[in-house]
Amino acid sequence: MSHDSPTPALPQAIVRRVAPWHIRLLQSPLAWLGLPLLALAAVVWQVKVHDMVFPKPTLVVHFQEGYGIKPGDFVKYRGIVVGDIVAVTLEHSSIGDSIRLDISLQASANHLCRQGSQFWIVRPVLGIGQINGMETFANGVYVAVEPGTSAGQHHVVEFVGRESPPAQEIRSPAGLQVIVESQERNGLEPGSPVRFRGFTVGHVMEVALAGDSGTVDARVYIQPDYKKLIRVNTQFWSNSGLSGSAKLFDFSTWGPKVNMNMDTLTTVMSGGLAFSTPPQPGAEVPAGQRFKLASAQDVEKKKEEWLGWKPNIEIGAKVPAKSASAAGSVQAPVPMTVTWETSGIFYNPQHKTDWLVLQPEPGVLVGAAEAFRSPGSGAKSVVMHLNGKEYPQKNWKVKESGGVARCGLGGEAPDRWGALEKARDPEDCRIVTEGKGGAEAVLLADRLKTVENAWEIDVSAPIPVGSNGAPVVTKNGGRHIGFLVANGSKARIVLWDGK
Repeated sequence: MSHDSPTPALPQAIVRRVAPWHIRLLQSPLAWLGLPLLALAAVVWQVKVHDMVFPKPTLVVHFQEGYGIKPGDFVKYRGIVVGDIVAVTLEHSSIGDSIRLDISLQASANHLCRQGSQFWIVRPVLGIGQINGMETFANGVYVAVEPGTSAGQHHVVEFVGRESPPAQEIRSPAGLQVIVESQERNGLEPGSPVRFRGFTVGHVMEVALAGDSGTVDARVYIQPDYKKLIRVNTQFWSNSGLSGSAKLFDFSTWGPKVNMNMDTLTTVMSGGLAFSTPPQPGAEVPAGQRFKLASAQDVEKKKEEWLGWKPNIEIGAKVPAKSASAAGSVQAPVPMTVTWETSGIFYNPQHKTDWLVLQPEPGVLVGAAEAFRSPGSGAKSVVMHLNGKEYPQKNWKVKESGGVARCGLGGEAPDRWGALEKARDPEDCRIVTEGKGGAEAVLLADRLKTVENAWEIDVSAPIPVGSNGAPVVTKNGGRHIGFLVANGSKARIVLWDGK
């Protein structure tokens, strides 16, 4: 081989750019077939597999009537959709036919499947006793639910629905439940209001025939702030809100006359119960206490009397701890009677007045100054009766300060006034008739007016019987400021002037 022959040419490398893998995947025809299949698989997972792995809560509710409910209608809790009706079927059993609703709930509503939950069909109801479900005219009927009250209840998937909605007012365990018995239903429904002086203080929970079918029993709930108003001598009556009377001929108008009395429209439409408690309230009642509803004849004759009762029972929130017992600053008052004679033609008439006074120590009294004054210019043989003993007026040693006095029986008037404090502007007070832990009545500041050495009490304020001379303390703080003087319809709180 000659060294001069040419060298053969070497092959040249061919360089091609390669796209990233994800770009190659998108450029592949398989991608356009695979992506729709992947999306379809995701939908199947969401619709089928996910529901199989994480199923929605389902339950069954049985009703006596369907009221037009159908598959696809909603289940609502507090007005919010939480599920829907899957199926509506008629079931037959040994106890009769019923409507079965299969319900699917949202996962967030799983807490509704517990013991004590209540279901009912919301539908339009028009009547004198009730008006509700008006929104269903536009949106159709639906199933409403109220969950059981105890979070720890067992999971339940089958329920018996209510034929009427429960009373929707929240009921505190601190309230009071009593039974009102009547001869007729009187238009009462669950939710009908119970009123005191026109204010709603409770509601009717259930209405049913008594066990012996002899009467109608209404189970009534009274709110905690008002349960002290219910006493053993409380009177209930039907409060339809509409009453009337007619005369065939009335000489004042020379023609027939009809009188109609109508309460508020709400009262007329909802009916309900009303009650009142006498000025001398009886003992508080336990849960389940039974009361008889007044007859129509008694209501017509005595309603005005009942409305005039003033029981003077404190309601509402408890007094702050520092004044939980306003009587804590004074001891229990003791009864005192003053007797005297006046001159008559054939005999000397006997008179007496009863008082409550404080006795801080033996032989020492503190009370309203009027209790220790002479009953009048014609009075003679004035004697104080106290703790079974008699003290002639000549032995009284009295010193007054404002409308308050201290008295020494047999010795000089003591200098100590005890825990009395000088009062300022009128404020809410308590009349203490039985000392610490005993009976107390409240006087509101807006029923008090300042006069000389006293606060005059408005005639509309109820004064407990037998409280003449009772010590009066402030509601807040329990400061002893004076004594009650009640003469007939007029009453005032006599005050210490601090001297």
